[in-house]
Amino acid sequence: MISDMQEFYDGYEAFQTKKLLQNEERESIEDTVSESYSNGMDASEYILPDSDTRCLTEEDVTGLSEEEIRIALNEIYARHGRIFQSEDLNAYFASRSWYEPKYSAEEFSAVESSIMNDCEKKNIDFLAEVRD
Repeated sequence: MISDMQEFYDGYEAFQTKKLLQNEERESIEDTVSESYSNGMDASEYILPDSDTRCLTEEDVTGLSEEEIRIALNEIYARHGRIFQSEDLNAYFASRSWYEPKYSAEEFSAVESSIMNDCEKKNIDFLAEVRD
């Protein structure tokens, strides 16, 4: 009977340790997400909030209008401070708290390949294909 109790206790202790590790992992993930939003990222200010960090899929754009696709594509550029030639895009992004205009279209073309990550480049191609 004592060995049964010891076996139970050892199993319970291992279970608690595993549970503690899972909780720490979850808290770490929650902290990362929370930090993103506390650093000024408000997902409601984006059409596709993670298009700068994750390659998009058909599922991500299902149900979006042509105009939403256009804005989502240009969000990727806007995150880097591109100033648009289109007045409606300039007005739209100026209304976003995160947008900081830095580069004219010509200036942006000169630095684009060095400041855009691979995922953003793929998403631009993907969204342009969906749009067309």
